[in-house]
Amino acid sequence: MVVLMLDELKNILENAISYSYKVACIIEDEDSNIYKGVTIQNACLRDMISSEQGAIANYLINSKTKVKNIYFLTDKDFDIYKYLRIDFIKEVINYKVNVYFYDKNYNLKKGEV
Repeated sequence: MVVLMLDELKNILENAISYSYKVACIIEDEDSNIYKGVTIQNACLRDMISSEQGAIANYLINSKTKVKNIYFLTDKDFDIYKYLRIDFIKEVINYKVNVYFYDKNYNLKKGEV
């Protein structure tokens, strides 16, 4: 399933709007439904919707089961974990879930929030 999510992450990353770095996020629930989000950043670089905020909003509106996995892909070669809104994720999803991080070279790291 992780490989299939990489293909979907690549597709939605193209829709991100950013002047610094792009991130795509997919939340997968226990029923294998997916909820997508991408970074949206305006030209003044101060107002931004993170990919995880978009995906969590989509999840909250549509899901009836718990989150199973969260997937991220960035267009940069850095540790995306440092830039995620972990505080936001933990406030909404207050239990442990698997997190998969891909950089621009599709190197995979696995973690947990």
